[in-house]
Amino acid sequence: MGACYTCVHGEGLQAFPSVKTDALEWVLVDRNRKAELEELRSRYRYSPLDLKEVLPPLQRPKVVARDGYIFMILLYPMFNRVTREVHATEVDFFYFAATFSGRQRGRI
Repeated sequence: MGACYTCVHGEGLQAFPSVKTDALEWVLVDRNRKAELEELRSRYRYSPLDLKEVLPPLQRPKVVARDGYIFMILLYPMFNRVTREVHATEVDFFYFAATFSGRQRGRI
């Protein structure tokens, strides 16, 4: 089972780099502009409420089970070596819940 690196293109948008295997597709969206979020909404049918929470400011960590996917907001500490301060950075995940059922249970 090999991985295939591709780019998912939206109309008029930069490519979304992705890695796809038989069991997983990882799509990297490193800009949370409204155009990219609208493309994700139309392509994957994510809830507008979840997509709104991806926009600044930082949100509280949470996990929400939706119909067909799980939405997670996680905060990670980032150390700034210049200022020697620690700041939080937000990482948002949309995880399709179908992988939790049947034989795929427990595998990522």
